[in-house]
Amino acid sequence: MLLVYAMYLALHVFHVRSERRHLKEQEKITEDELPEVEALKIENQNPPKLWLAVLLLMIATIGTALNSELLVGAIEPITKQFGWSQVFIGLVIIPIVGNATEHSSALIIALKDRVDLSMSITAGSSIQVATFVAPLLVLVSLFYPTRVNLVFQPLELAILGLATILFPLVSLDGESTWLEGMQLLAVYLMACVVFFFVPG
Repeated sequence: MLLVYAMYLALHVFHVRSERRHLKEQEKITEDELPEVEALKIENQNPPKLWLAVLLLMIATIGTALNSELLVGAIEPITKQFGWSQVFIGLVIIPIVGNATEHSSALIIALKDRVDLSMSITAGSSIQVATFVAPLLVLVSLFYPTRVNLVFQPLELAILGLATILFPLVSLDGESTWLEGMQLLAVYLMACVVFFFVPG
């Protein structure tokens, strides 16, 4: 799985480099058409400082880790207070809350008619969890008394298989319609209801 994740990263590096090459070619074409004043404005833009970017990334990482600890610590009281199962909270509530920024950015980008980028954002998160985070957690758990395994229950495998089949069917044609969106939402709501009634 970690090897698959390495290939996934290589694909992204290839995509970014080819996109940069394409942008440079278009910049050369537009530089010839732009007046000299606008060309000077483009050349005088400074990239952000590396130390500032690293500092902001570290602060965001620490803040995310603290919020994750608070979120995980709140699971047990919520299960007792509302009577929800840990399966429902772990498979429905936490992914919605934890990926809220990805969901909002995918929606904003889709509203700007960049559906391809929106689909890659939504798929990228799932691919990273499946090929990197899950196998890494299994390896790290070898050093702890509680082991993590990748053994799924039949119901979980059915939902995972359904999602794996539906995403290419919806995304490969390069188009999206409101009907496809409604169908995906219906499948998601059915999965939520099923996981709600699964005992913890």
